[in-house]
This record gives sequence, structure tokens and C-alpha cells, in this order.
Amino acid sequence: MLGPGGGYIAGTAPSGPALRQAPRGDAAGQLWDGLVMVAATDGSFELKRSRDSKSPHRGRLGRKTNNETRAPTCAPRPRGPLRP
Repeated sequence: MLGPGGGYIAGTAPSGPALRQAPRGDAAGQLWDGLVMVAATDGSFELKRSRDSKSPHRGRLGRKTNNETRAPTCAPRPRGPLRP
């Protein structure tokens, strides 16, 4: 929302929100007001929400990140002493 130059809100430099589509008109103003309110709240430091299952976003390597396809899990860590 702040663009490539960045900026500060209520003395903090936010990293978000991440949006699929930028709101327009009154909706953009309401989002901005809400962001300012959260940033100005003493003790707030993070606000997250998971993407919905209809999200077109794809994760690393082009795999779907929604409920239709799960990304493969990592192999378990080997046990025992580490070798140089």
C-alpha cells in the first residue's frame, strides 16, 4: 500500500497487508484507517490470516498452496552425530 518508497504509520514501518487486488474508493480508505488503528495500538506487532481455499496463489515451484493439493513434506532429520 505504501509503494516502493515505503513509509511509516504511527511510528512503525509495516510489512503488509498482502492483497490479491487493491481496493478502490471507500474500501481503500477503510482499509487504510484499519491499518493505522492496528499500528497505533500499543503492543500490536502482527496480524495474519490464512488464504481462503479458492486462492489462485501458487507457492514455491508452482505447487498449489490451497486444500486441493498439499505440498510434499520434508524428509525427517537424520539422528545421531553429525559428520564433518
